[in-house]
Amino acid sequence: MFDLFLHPERRRPGPQPLQVDLRRTIVVGIALWIVAIIVLVVLALTVDADVASKLVVCATGLGLGLLALVWEHTNRRRYRAVAETRDVVIDLPDDAGTPPA
Repeated sequence: MFDLFLHPERRRPGPQPLQVDLRRTIVVGIALWIVAIIVLVVLALTVDADVASKLVVCATGLGLGLLALVWEHTNRRRYRAVAETRDVVIDLPDDAGTPPA
C-alpha cells in the first residue's frame, strides 16, 4: 500500500466517469419534491397536522431543483463537449510502441 504512495506512476488509471443525463436526474428530483408537497398537503387537510415547516423544506427543494434545471439548460453544451473530449485509455501490449524488426 505504501508502494503506491512512494511510486504514484505505478498506480492504475482510475475509471472513466459515467455520462449521466442531468436533465432527467433533475426532473426526477423535482417530481419527488412535488410528490412530497402533495403528501404533506393531504396530511394537513385530513389529519390536521402541523406541516408548515416541512412544506418550507419541500418548497426549497423544489426551488433549488428548478434553479438546477435552468443551470443545466444554460451549461448543457459545455459539459457535453467536455464529456465527448475525455481521454480514452486503451490497454496496449508492452511491445506495441516498438517497431517490428
